[in-house]
Amino acid sequence: MKLLLFIYLLTIILTTNINSQVVITRADFNQPPAFVDRGIFSYQEVDIPSFGENQNWEAPILQKSNTFTSTYKKLPNKDTVFTNSHSYTRGIRRKYGYNVERTTYYGLDDEGWHFQGNRSYQSMTHSIAEFTGDGNDRFTFLDGDYLLEDRLDFIKFPLEYGNEWEQSYVNKYDFMITVKSMEFNRTPGTMETTITKQNKVVGSGKFIVNFNGEDLINDALLLETITTSTDSVFVDGEEAPEMLLEIFDVIHGTIRTDTSYYFYSPNHFRHIARYGLSSGTVSLSTQTPIETNIELETTNSDILMFPNPLTDNQTLTIESNDQTISNVIITDVNGAGVFQMDNQNHTNNMNINLPNNISSGVYFVKTTDETGSIINIRKLIIE
Repeated sequence: MKLLLFIYLLTIILTTNINSQVVITRADFNQPPAFVDRGIFSYQEVDIPSFGENQNWEAPILQKSNTFTSTYKKLPNKDTVFTNSHSYTRGIRRKYGYNVERTTYYGLDDEGWHFQGNRSYQSMTHSIAEFTGDGNDRFTFLDGDYLLEDRLDFIKFPLEYGNEWEQSYVNKYDFMITVKSMEFNRTPGTMETTITKQNKVVGSGKFIVNFNGEDLINDALLLETITTSTDSVFVDGEEAPEMLLEIFDVIHGTIRTDTSYYFYSPNHFRHIARYGLSSGTVSLSTQTPIETNIELETTNSDILMFPNPLTDNQTLTIESNDQTISNVIITDVNGAGVFQMDNQNHTNNMNINLPNNISSGVYFVKTTDETGSIINIRKLIIE
């Protein structure tokens, strides 16, 4: 009798383990507004994960790993555009072959975790002399708020096997460009990428990571995301000339497709693994809440600063449309001053040759007027 009871209970346990399915609800995805996402990634080929229920996925061994850290911060109360955002990240993005400083905003509610939009900053000016032959030709990404008209969900609650959804949006970057041969003089333009994401939860089971000889097992859902995108560039309201398309490496109407697989696990703040088939990348990550929060830097004037990033022996140029620049102070990320210069000519521009003892890194450039009032603060990258 005891043997029959033992077999019966064992059958129930095994059946429960085999047939139990992973579901991630809003309560399971308890993402705080401020957290750090840390992990490792590698550029390597990876097989498509197996589909279906009751899967066991073993994380691939990364051939040559690199570390990464992404900090998600709580939205400042003073923001009047992205008022319903849960958190944001800020950093330098690579777009159309050039760096642009941008903040990305995220929302979290009972429907899902979603992308809300971007804010760009006029802090990156790039020379295009190698394409045009004129050393004064350049373009600058502009300040801009790009709030999506509709939401774009990374995941939807409750997330479970078989769920699928499709959404589209337009990603924009405004800029101004100077090309003397085309009679463009700080002429406005827009880069647009139309993006469609097809999402489907194609697997449910266990995701296994071997760490220091020990298997770490997580309940997980496998989300397949197929992204199609097309690029367009417009200058002064019209399609950009062929030479400008070459500068931005854009062919109008060309469709790109990328397929990625994300592993989501209950009680994690973000995906725990990503396989990028088109890009050939694999990443594994974990998240940690943080209590401190850094406010967004603010700017209050239309100031040009170029080149940025700045390399050895290059002259840093700062220009204002209508204000006299009296003084420039450069500080490191801790606020310590590393360089100061007065504008003896009392003009609206300065050319600065930095000393060789300033090491590579991230700095902040503060410009003031003749009264000592701050005109602008810009982030400067020295390579």
